[in-house]
Amino acid sequence: MLRDTFQGTAGGSGTSGSSGSSGSSGTSGIASGKTYYLHEELSDSTGFERLLPFPADDPEKSDCALANSGSGEVLISQYITDVGDPGLGIIPAGLWEFSIWTTVDSAAGDSSVVARVYASDSTGETELFSVSTTTLTTSTPENFEIKVVQPSFTVTPESRIIVRYFAITTSAPARTICVVYEGALHYSYIHTPLPVSSGTSGTSGTSGSSGSSGTSGVIPDIYIDSTSGDVYFTDPTRGKNLGVAIIQSDAGRNNTTVTNQFLRGEGDTPTNQNGFVLPWNATLISMSMSGKLNTQTWSVEVRKNGGGIAQDSLTITNQYSNYSDTNNTDFNAGDRIMIYCSGISVDYPHATLFFRRRF
Repeated sequence: MLRDTFQGTAGGSGTSGSSGSSGSSGTSGIASGKTYYLHEELSDSTGFERLLPFPADDPEKSDCALANSGSGEVLISQYITDVGDPGLGIIPAGLWEFSIWTTVDSAAGDSSVVARVYASDSTGETELFSVSTTTLTTSTPENFEIKVVQPSFTVTPESRIIVRYFAITTSAPARTICVVYEGALHYSYIHTPLPVSSGTSGTSGTSGSSGSSGTSGVIPDIYIDSTSGDVYFTDPTRGKNLGVAIIQSDAGRNNTTVTNQFLRGEGDTPTNQNGFVLPWNATLISMSMSGKLNTQTWSVEVRKNGGGIAQDSLTITNQYSNYSDTNNTDFNAGDRIMIYCSGISVDYPHATLFFRRRF
């Protein structure tokens, strides 16, 4: 599933100060997707070299390993992103492109390089997927372009990306298999579906006078699903991909003394008999509730599929109304949503649920 990345909405602007003179233009950012380059520099993580989001201005290098038909995969080199990179709870689905420059000292046997991708945090490593070159044929640098589409991966915001390169061969005599990187001609890299930031800034112009501060904006990572055309974003609080559109479901009772009953939806039908059915995977993100009096205590329970277990709930205690905007309860496509009033002699209870599609 391929996606285009867009910038989120900014907060309201403050009043402008007078303009300073313009600085020189910065370099352009990459259109879509973050690229990592292999770099020979020790990382803060022992035994790893660095994966950089920009190419290093260093001479060409090779990392090599000896492998034979009995050795299996032999580690050539391993690389890790810096702390806080990528800093997401979800690695988006999309296209991964590997440009791997290799050499082998002899074409005898079937030799190749395997690249394995992992997510790493304080609890350990999780392998996400792997790719492999076809047969290596020459002792001069040879390029392999590998493209593969992967689903999204749920990780932790502290997770870093690890890429390991392994040598493998069917040759009985040992073969020297290398990955070539850096320099101007044979720079191995990995292009990912991870969101990329803008290009570098130009030099600053002279400062104008300060305007008043505007409200802070929120700039999430926003995508378009190429299959449905729906717009969605990576919710930084809930750690998942959610649709921009909100689906609302209302239910209530148009009478007094409602005691432990399902609220009624459209057509005045109790939601346990004809509840709202979700057409796709969704997440409950918010709830609100209200009643006629501010002297009653009662709860709204969100149930599903005829069951009696509350998936989420909200309570009023001697209030006219209450709400929550921090809900994070997942439901699946086809779930029938039921809204239950838990309380004694509640006057005119009403509840509203707010869902976003989950990708």
